[in-house]
Amino acid sequence: MSMAMNEPNDGMANATGLLPKEVIALIHHIELNKDGWWDKATQRLVLAAIWLASEPLGLDKLAKVLKSDFSLKLSNSKIGTILSSLEQQNYLVKLPGELYRIPDVKRTEFEKEVEASEQAEKRAKDYFACLIKEQQLRLDPEVAWSNFASKFLAPLIKEVGANAYRLVTGENTLEGKDLVDQFLDNFPQTHHQQLSEVAKQFLNPKVEGARAYISRLLHARLCVEASGLPAEVIGKIKDSSGKPIRFRIFVDTNFLFSLMGIHENPSNETANELQDLIAHLKANLRIDLFITPKTIEEARGAIMAAQSQLQGIPTGNNFMTVALHVGLSGMAQKFLMERGRNGRFMTSEEWFRPYLDNFVAIANGKGIQIFQESQDGYSARQDVIDDINLVMDHEKGLHENRRKSYERVAHDMVLWHFVRDKRFSYVESPIDARDWILTVDFRFISFDQRKLRQSRKKIPLCLHPTSLIQLLQFWVPRTKEFEEAMLGSLRLPFLFQEFDAGAERTTLKILRGLGRFDGSSEMSEATISNVIMSDGLRARLAASVSGVEEITLIRDALLEDSSKRLEAERNKAQQLEYTIQSKDLSLSALDEAKKEKDQEVEKLRLILSEKESHVATTEQRNESQAALIAELKAKAESSYALRKYLGLLLIILLASSLAGWLFSTMLPQVTRLLTQTVMLIVFSIVVFIAGHLGLEMWFRKSGIMCSLWPFVQVKLFRKWLWSLVVLSFILGVVGNLVANNIQKNIDNEPQVTNPAVDESSNTR
Repeated sequence: MSMAMNEPNDGMANATGLLPKEVIALIHHIELNKDGWWDKATQRLVLAAIWLASEPLGLDKLAKVLKSDFSLKLSNSKIGTILSSLEQQNYLVKLPGELYRIPDVKRTEFEKEVEASEQAEKRAKDYFACLIKEQQLRLDPEVAWSNFASKFLAPLIKEVGANAYRLVTGENTLEGKDLVDQFLDNFPQTHHQQLSEVAKQFLNPKVEGARAYISRLLHARLCVEASGLPAEVIGKIKDSSGKPIRFRIFVDTNFLFSLMGIHENPSNETANELQDLIAHLKANLRIDLFITPKTIEEARGAIMAAQSQLQGIPTGNNFMTVALHVGLSGMAQKFLMERGRNGRFMTSEEWFRPYLDNFVAIANGKGIQIFQESQDGYSARQDVIDDINLVMDHEKGLHENRRKSYERVAHDMVLWHFVRDKRFSYVESPIDARDWILTVDFRFISFDQRKLRQSRKKIPLCLHPTSLIQLLQFWVPRTKEFEEAMLGSLRLPFLFQEFDAGAERTTLKILRGLGRFDGSSEMSEATISNVIMSDGLRARLAASVSGVEEITLIRDALLEDSSKRLEAERNKAQQLEYTIQSKDLSLSALDEAKKEKDQEVEKLRLILSEKESHVATTEQRNESQAALIAELKAKAESSYALRKYLGLLLIILLASSLAGWLFSTMLPQVTRLLTQTVMLIVFSIVVFIAGHLGLEMWFRKSGIMCSLWPFVQVKLFRKWLWSLVVLSFILGVVGNLVANNIQKNIDNEPQVTNPAVDESSNTR
């Protein structure tokens, strides 16, 4: 095989002009991200997850699928942005319940792409099998292809990167002797020469089947390269910078509340994502979050205003629901939601007191430090005063509800000048900037953009949190799990696509980027890395703020200079006169329109009154019918329960009478003791009591049965029956004992003899 390119090595740039693989990887990553490859790849992966699912997916489930199937962790806000973009492109349809599915037309297109990718691989395998056959090798084509694709072809595309484009265009071929040997080691020595010839013939760019497969491999490889840099590359780039990379982030009040979790705001999720990212990057970067004493004062003032606003709101759920829908501040919403969630209706003072009394401690707990340096002198500086007046002039042109107070504007201008003074006088790269302001206030960001253009500097001072995340993502390493998941799913059409015109243009940019430094002996590897990285980071900052409509509008307003304002003053009189005339015409038209609207409103009010009256009548009728039905149902149930109880009571009475008779005949000794009548009564009562007690236990859960008047009376009478049984038993025993005692006394008395009778008997 002919040597077509300089193969990347592991060390510094040597005498032959070879670029280190770290620099090559850096150029690939940056150029791909400039052209938005990672955004396109994430869109395709989201589509892949939904396409593979058997049912429509929501945001949370989609995030889990991306993490489990593709080892890709994206925030919910990022996924939401991707879903919105795909929906606008008609790749997705949004269903009720925030679910997404691929429309049938697009699903058919994707299935065709799947078939096309499978056919591309099949043609490549068939061509490889033909080469095996031509070389008269007795090998299993499937096994040989599997080894060739995994041991040689995929590693080759990974190493040469965009230079594999030369295979697609037919410019020349590539060599990777080490990779060929790695492939040949899986086969006997006798086959090595023939297999080398097979590999050489397969890489022939004139063969369409092999060329198409290689172009799809290159497309998938570039998607992976766009996702991030390997950890070892980031480490070497960091070492090449020659100094620690540090970010000092001064947090503005609005985003500070999101970091502390004290208000309800869409930025809260971004705050959580940023904190997770900072924790993840501790090993590579030093990122410190700071707040100034004046920011603390402004934050405490906002908290006290929210506390005062919420005092006196009733604790009922209905009042809380209404309050949440009237447009309260984010802190007020957070308080009301938390108060309703924990079930204890605390006061606003109880909720906000910890933030007022322990503000610094809570901020420290969120990783935010206090920058202990005074800003008192800034309020009197003329440049700060000029900027305050400039911004206040712009604020006057806004609606009253959107205007900032003088205090808020003064805080922002003091913070901007304070942080700018902390920076070096000349900053060329985001790495050298060190000091930043983090804010979600687009007007503040617009002011900074205006200052940036006036000073002709490249690095902004104010960053939106999403911009900072975009910047810091550069140092998040690409995981091996993600790479394996991507390249292990090449049959998916979502990454394994044809090499279109856009992909060619991006590849040529990468090759031109490599050509800028390839063979250069004037720059060290560290210098080349820093130059490329600075370009890439500046591109990330530029891309992160593009397309923000509000920033553009506000920036245009702030860029109006003094000459425009003077011109506006000259035309003010003419405009005012024209406005007065227009207002007169408008007022007359509005009067007529108002009369018509008042008539329409009156008609609608009458119609509404009639409908409300009809609804009220219908509701009363329905309530009356429901009450009557309930009453009839209750009477029927009560009648049935009474009949049922009387029947059971009769059975218990008959059973108790029969049981009393049986016991009186079966227990003669007890009968003699108590007499038969007492015995009959006692046992009948005992059996009756036991039977009715069982009946009570049976119907203890039946409210209707237990509330019957006979049931209640018998239940009360049962207690008296117990007393009668005991009394009868005692009286029977005592009476029997007395009778026995009397009989015994009679038996023991001596008999009286007659003397006349005795004498006559003796005479005889």
